[in-house]
Amino acid sequence: MHSFHYRDGRLCCEDVDLTRVAKEFGTPTYVYSAETIVDHYARLDAALAPLDHLICYAVKANSNRAILKLLVRAGAGFDIVSGGELFRVLAAGGDPARCTFAGVGKSADEIEYALEHQSRYASTLMSTRIRTSTSQPAHKRTSSASHWTKSARFMNGRRG
Repeated sequence: MHSFHYRDGRLCCEDVDLTRVAKEFGTPTYVYSAETIVDHYARLDAALAPLDHLICYAVKANSNRAILKLLVRAGAGFDIVSGGELFRVLAAGGDPARCTFAGVGKSADEIEYALEHQSRYASTLMSTRIRTSTSQPAHKRTSSASHWTKSARFMNGRRG
């Protein structure tokens, strides 16, 4: 189901006439349907109910805080690729333990920030960073290795 429909020849989102929205706010204007977002999440969640699962919304797709809040209330996790995305999820009330933090190109500060908030790390990120760090000078490898030691402990359920 989606909540965009025509009423008397005018496009509406839920019960809001989008012609009126365009006149009031100008164009382009981005309009999202909370009903549609929550309904689609609930349908996917119900389809996966027999499985142990966590549906993670890719924050990169749309980091609008109102949408993130809707998904937090619905029970979603979040796929994040930067410290900034983690910040937005936290600001929306998201649980960092329900975030996957993956991808390449993380700064040491981003990694530390995610670890401080107990985000999950993808093992591919760890192995990529470890391979990259071995080609750096020893003084940089030591620093990088300490971050990955913390990551490995976190991944194994220990913190610190």
